Amino acid sequence: AAGPAAGAGASLFRESHAQLPTDNLRIRGVQALVPAACLQEELPHSGHVASLVRSTRALVRALVCDGGADGRLLVVAGPCCVHDVGATLQYAARLADAAKAFAGELVVLLRCCYAAPDSSEWRGGVMDPDLNGSLNINK
Repeated sequence: AAGPAAGAGASLFRESHAQLPTDNLRIRGVQALVPAACLQEELPHSGHVASLVRSTRALVRALVCDGGADGRLLVVAGPCCVHDVGATLQYAARLADAAKAFAGELVVLLRCCYAAPDSSEWRGGVMDPDLNGSLNINK
């Protein structure tokens, strides 16, 4: 299945873009992606999350772009790629403890990258959310 947003348009796409014998010889198939707007509607965030994102962005902007008037250092730390949710949550909890302990000197952010590093054959959690090679990107 192409996913909830693909619908009838997916078959129209395949029919209207018939391939010539020389086109895309290594392409096994074409599947429509779920549009970001559909995901945002399907997975809304709370007002608290929106407020946290806004205030954190403002803080980072103040530290980086506006001269860092409060004197704290911005620290961005985290794994090169998130592939184990449990381990990432444990890391985040430990990082949160460190952030609280040094709140007067540091602003600590968790770097959370779902794409794979360029040096890896693994495509990352964005391309393979089931972590099994199925590349079920619409999940």
